[in-house]
Amino acid sequence: LLARLGETAPRADVRTLAMPPQEIERALESGRADLALGLFPDLTKGGFYQRRLFRNSFICIAAAGRGSIAEPLTLKKFLEAPHAVVSPEGRTHDLFERELKKRGCVRRVRLEIPHYLSLPAIIEGSGLIAAVPRDVGVAFAQVAKLRLLEPPVNVSFDVKQYWHERAHKDPVNLWLRDMVHSLFHD
Repeated sequence: LLARLGETAPRADVRTLAMPPQEIERALESGRADLALGLFPDLTKGGFYQRRLFRNSFICIAAAGRGSIAEPLTLKKFLEAPHAVVSPEGRTHDLFERELKKRGCVRRVRLEIPHYLSLPAIIEGSGLIAAVPRDVGVAFAQVAKLRLLEPPVNVSFDVKQYWHERAHKDPVNLWLRDMVHSLFHD
């Protein structure tokens, strides 16, 4: 997005906001935020629009060195392995946890953290594994010595962009939405 903005709108600035899901609605309504990108199933009431970008799923990340979990990652190996779990205020983590619970699966959670930022270093330097959104795992494997393993539980979800009716016909917001869609849709 930044590269495309540099080409088409070099004077445009981007500011990202991290907020709990319940604040996103107010931020879009007030104009404090132009778009929300991700999984926000609560933004379905009147006055909000959404557009699907792509389908995402989960991948497991593990240290790449010796002693790492062997492939394939069976359900038994997955449940026995010590896990790091990221529990941000959001929806994607809940999807994976609900699927495990639905199957009656209980895993050993050795570490629970509120954000993804420190996860690559933690996984790289420990015997832990973590289930993360696939695009996050792929990015982490590019900056740390990590292996990507297909999880034994398949959970997928649609990543969408959301906006409020206040900005629906705004030409700049429409231009931004179209740019995001052109860059990220599958």
